Amino acid sequence: MPIIIDGHNLIGRMSGISLADPQDEEKLIRMLAQDLHLAQRKAIVVFDRAAYSDRGARYETGTLRVIFAPPESSADAIIIDIIKNDPNPKGLTIVTSDNEIRRCARSRRARLISSEDFARRLESPALNHRVTHTDKNGDFDVDDWLKYFKKRRK
Repeated sequence: MPIIIDGHNLIGRMSGISLADPQDEEKLIRMLAQDLHLAQRKAIVVFDRAAYSDRGARYETGTLRVIFAPPESSADAIIIDIIKNDPNPKGLTIVTSDNEIRRCARSRRARLISSEDFARRLESPALNHRVTHTDKNGDFDVDDWLKYFKKRRK
C-alpha cells in the first residue's frame, strides 16, 4: 500500500521542523527515509516548489520517492492527479490535512491519515531509535541523501 505524503503540509504540523527552516525538506526526507526503511514500506513525498528545486524535480532512493512541484503546478495538484489516475486508489494511503486532497481521496476511497496524526507518530519517542547507518543491502543510504542535498545547494 503506497503512502503519498503532502510534504509541506506535514512539516507545518511537526514540532521538530519548521517551514521557515531552509533545510525543512531535507530534515523531513531524512526522517521519512529512516522510518520507511524500518517499516519496510514505500512512499512518495510531494513538495511545492522549493527554493533549490531547479536542479531536479524528482529524486528516488530505496523506499522514498521525492517530487518537487514545477513552478506552474502545486503539490496539491500533483497529489490529486496521483489519486485520480491510480488504478487501485483503495490501495493508497494519503497523508495530508488539506481539505481538497482529502475530498478527492475520500471520493476514490483511498485511506487517509491526517498530517497531525502522522507527525505525532513520526516524532514519537518510541521511533527515536531510527537507523543512522547505511544499510548493507543498498536499500537505504543516508550518504546518498546527503550528497543529493549538497548538490542541490550549489
